[in-house]
Amino acid sequence: MAKAVTLETREQRAKLRPHHEPYWRSVGRGLAIGYRKGPANAEWYVRRYADGQYVKSTLGQPDDRVPADGELVLTWSQVLKKALTDEIQTAIVAKRLSVIELLPLYMDHRRGKSRSDSSVSLDECKLRNHVIPKFGDEQVANLTAEDLSRWRDSIVATALGKCATDDETDRREAQRRAQATADRVWRIFKAMLNYGYRTGRVVSDNAWRRIDAYRGVDKPRDRFLSVEECRRLINACPLDFRALVRGAMLTGLRYGEMTRLKVADYVDGVLIVAAGKGKARRLPLTSEGVEFFDEVTAGKPGDALVFTHADGEAWGQGAQFRRIGAACTAAKIVPRATFHTLRHTYGSLLVNKGGSLHIISKALGHADTRMTQRVYAHLQESVMRKELEKAMPRIGKRIPGKVTRIDRARAKRTVRA
Repeated sequence: MAKAVTLETREQRAKLRPHHEPYWRSVGRGLAIGYRKGPANAEWYVRRYADGQYVKSTLGQPDDRVPADGELVLTWSQVLKKALTDEIQTAIVAKRLSVIELLPLYMDHRRGKSRSDSSVSLDECKLRNHVIPKFGDEQVANLTAEDLSRWRDSIVATALGKCATDDETDRREAQRRAQATADRVWRIFKAMLNYGYRTGRVVSDNAWRRIDAYRGVDKPRDRFLSVEECRRLINACPLDFRALVRGAMLTGLRYGEMTRLKVADYVDGVLIVAAGKGKARRLPLTSEGVEFFDEVTAGKPGDALVFTHADGEAWGQGAQFRRIGAACTAAKIVPRATFHTLRHTYGSLLVNKGGSLHIISKALGHADTRMTQRVYAHLQESVMRKELEKAMPRIGKRIPGKVTRIDRARAKRTVRA
């Protein structure tokens, strides 16, 4: 960082050499004005220090070559006044900003950058259900780490209160699930608060920066259906929903990706999946998948949706929950599957058939193989055991005289008898 210098006049600034970092001049506690001189032009900067880090932003251009206009081109006195005024205004706005006032600002930001409207709407729903009733009218500047921790713990306590079981193992699993749910809501809330801090609407992030996630609760879902369960589930679905379910089993697409598919997205046995929550990708189909998509797209125009209700209406957000639950009940599938289970089933069946993590990752639209490895690593162990059993020859017989391992379950049954 360049040392502090005098920047008040054009003559003083003209003596400075061009530099990629600004020359800084302190003008108050935690506040400095910077002058960055490039080969062809220059800029004014302001730097604020808060909670252990610097926040830097531009203020305009200096009047080195053109007269100042008070807005885009500023003299030293003008840039000093603007920096001090902005500092006061930022502190006032940040002090008065409530959580419910920050929410629409953050959601507009999310919608501008997100490729999936459904995920943004779902996050907003979680914030309105869990955060706004507790902190809606609270000023962000008044939030404390203790209040935030108690609120997150209350989500866990509420979920556990609905768990009626005396089994210790079941209760520990229920607690893990409740903590994982609370953490997911907390991550969304924290992202909103961080947005307010990054954009200067909140002065400090000290309260929520000190709160860590629950440890060891983020466990990947390991539920998937067997081939027999897949067939039973398909047969238990109404015709329009049956097509959606079978398509998800054959492609591993998410519900949103399935319901957005158009006929033109199916070309020569390949699905062109637009970017949403996952990456945009081309998904080659199996022979069964080709037969299925040939059937469901036959006679439809290219701009038509592949999957619709029986009356031709598009599938809406959340329409799958009740239907998949009813189908599981009718098919006697326990524990009940969700629509996301179909995606997990697709990946699991590929792993069990010896598919590589790289190919499965590309098919599912994961950013890289780390997510695939995390979710499907336990299934790879059984595939690996089969391959080792095929490849590894037996190298000897059981050593005579050695004690045979006791089958404890059989021994207990013998004793009871």
